[in-house]
Amino acid sequence: MPLLNKLKFFKVLPPSILFLILVSCVSAVHRNNEDAIYVYQNMETKLYGFKNAQGNTVIQAQYDYVYVGDYIDDRPVFIKTNFKPENEYCLPTMLPVLNNGQIWWIDRRGQKLFESFYFDNGPDYFQKGLSRILNIEKFGFIDTQGKVVIEPCYDFASPFDEHGFANVCNGCWLSYPSSTKFSVAHKRATDVYGKIEGGKWGVISTAGDIVVPLKYDSCEEARKKLVIIRP
Repeated sequence: MPLLNKLKFFKVLPPSILFLILVSCVSAVHRNNEDAIYVYQNMETKLYGFKNAQGNTVIQAQYDYVYVGDYIDDRPVFIKTNFKPENEYCLPTMLPVLNNGQIWWIDRRGQKLFESFYFDNGPDYFQKGLSRILNIEKFGFIDTQGKVVIEPCYDFASPFDEHGFANVCNGCWLSYPSSTKFSVAHKRATDVYGKIEGGKWGVISTAGDIVVPLKYDSCEEARKKLVIIRP
């Protein structure tokens, strides 16, 4: 992604299209798991909620979308036993849902855990095991176990690259058109190409260490200061 100073926002695809893209969370071996929780849709409101293996509602239908692929009743989305999900968004301890234009990672009780950065029609991808979250218009990262690895403290952070580094900035903003300034974190324009401008840029590692100080005027300039040690 030639980002390094640009950010692309996408239109939200209808669930019928996303169903074709996302795969089911778990295999058939978990269909009879008594601890499992399943997605259901209220056909009157068209909202989604969750039921247990006995068919009892455990989380009322309140979500515009749940990122688990197709909604087949025998496909559990929350189970207590360990499993390897086929879908990167379906994790044993948390799941992303869309509610009022925001994507939240929730637990099996419906408790909101983290707001995900809205990226490429859904929750932010896990790169190098980390995914971007937002808190008070700041970017941070969680791992697949739902642990905050890097506290939200940046005005923008890119995904981690193949070497385990991410570009970060403070004091930067998203500009579209060029005369405007607004937060990168919470301006989710549906069909806008925004350019990240201003601020001071640096580079961090997956451990959250600042490997290039945030003192450069562009991410390209900061990247030139990065020394990658290859084996």
